[in-house]
Amino acid sequence: DGAVVLTCMAAWSDQWKAGALSRGMVPGVPVRADLRAQRINIHPQVAVGADPADAVDAYAETYADVGVLGVFAAVTVFWALFDQTGSSWVLQAEKLDLQLGAWEVAPAQLLALEPLLVTLLVPLLGVAVFPRLERRGRLVGPLAKMRGGMVATILSFVAAAVLQMVVDAGHAPSVLWQVPQYLLLTVGVVLVSVTGLEFSYTQAPRAMRSAVMSIWFLTVSLGNLLTLAVLELVDL
Repeated sequence: DGAVVLTCMAAWSDQWKAGALSRGMVPGVPVRADLRAQRINIHPQVAVGADPADAVDAYAETYADVGVLGVFAAVTVFWALFDQTGSSWVLQAEKLDLQLGAWEVAPAQLLALEPLLVTLLVPLLGVAVFPRLERRGRLVGPLAKMRGGMVATILSFVAAAVLQMVVDAGHAPSVLWQVPQYLLLTVGVVLVSVTGLEFSYTQAPRAMRSAVMSIWFLTVSLGNLLTLAVLELVDL
């Protein structure tokens, strides 16, 4: 399923990172600076009739930076999983006890937890958690954050699966039992989406930043299409 694919893509990301480090593509450090340290002349736009060596240098920069796009394959699967919150998780909530004291919540109202948790988690992770880890000598790079976000996403669906097993057994626990899966998924959103945007911008060369950012947002659409394709198979 999607969680298995996501795990495989996270493992592939480790291999990519190892290869990237061997080429000097240190996460968080612009590749251009490393290439400059190796005395490779960079020419984002090579004029017609220019020295062929300049064209080779420009191609080398572009080829190195396009390696970042490999991360986007895993992000596409992430967005496909994220889309389940508005479908399968709402259907799951319909089978739970929606009564909270004197107030009965609607199944889709728990979707409001995601933007609320994002508002809380972004400053918490950015101001309290990661700076404290850095002070202890544990620098968490962009790829490590994204892998952590994907693991949190997988765990959110594990929590949803466990809750669904309880429902299938004939029980109707409180709808509050969905809160852990929403919390884990929101951690994934913060670590994958926010970090991915920053990573895409900083690692892309100046001449390609617009294109790389466009491809990043394209992963959202591809994730939606992947979800649609899975739903069509289920309908069959």
